[in-house]
Amino acid sequence: MILSKKVIKEGLGLFRPSLRSQCSVIVRCKNDSSQLKHNTSLEFDTEINIILDDCDGRVDQLVHDCCLKMREKETLEIEIDITDCDKVSDDKGEDDEDIYTLEISLLSFTKAKELWELTAQERLDLAFQHKTKGTEFFKMKKRQCAFERFRKAAKYVISVGPENAISDDIKKEWKKCGSQVFLNLAACQLQTHYYDGVIENCTRALMYDDSNIKAYFRRAQARIKLKLYDEAKFDLNNAQKIEPNNSAVEKLLKHVDSHLKAEQAIMSNAMGKMFTS
Repeated sequence: MILSKKVIKEGLGLFRPSLRSQCSVIVRCKNDSSQLKHNTSLEFDTEINIILDDCDGRVDQLVHDCCLKMREKETLEIEIDITDCDKVSDDKGEDDEDIYTLEISLLSFTKAKELWELTAQERLDLAFQHKTKGTEFFKMKKRQCAFERFRKAAKYVISVGPENAISDDIKKEWKKCGSQVFLNLAACQLQTHYYDGVIENCTRALMYDDSNIKAYFRRAQARIKLKLYDEAKFDLNNAQKIEPNNSAVEKLLKHVDSHLKAEQAIMSNAMGKMFTS
């Protein structure tokens, strides 16, 4: 996160970059950047070209977010804390520092189309691009990078809708992408034990594809963790209707039934004591 920010040199003009703008920047690290390289793909002390919001890792995202608020020729100094950042490099960096001071100079930019200027197909293409990169990171076990890519994909999926405004030629792909993106967000949250988020995103996935068995299954898993056994059974029954011979669903359903029977036994015992006392 950004701890402090100050303008070192004022920018020119009135305009600022938008998402997907191509920017020419120089980023300087006032600390030992050899340690920071494990948490960023940025090159320091040299002019680089970046496309805003097409990035991975929290440090890169912080720099991109700053550029969105800068004007041409502006120089900004920020102090950042990277304590909770996932590494984007596989190199070891156990002794990395956590607080860094960066100087960002926005040399020039080519402004991209605003979101509202993009066609539905262009937005859907961007959603698929982010989803694909997110899947790659998820397979590499870089959960935070994956989650951020899926989150960006979801933003573009949502912007394509509502359904009644989408042409038939892209509606099928839109539903497929929406279901997969929200299901992938839920998969990330399941690994971090954020079960309310899993339930919410699985529910969204089902809005795009109500026959998605993985959405029912993952939502059931989250509901079990929250001891919502009746709701979990509802999900598993729906999953079983889709795939009657799915062994994983059957196994989890037996697990839920055992908890429901135990709860019923406790309730019956309590009720019995009430009427005999």
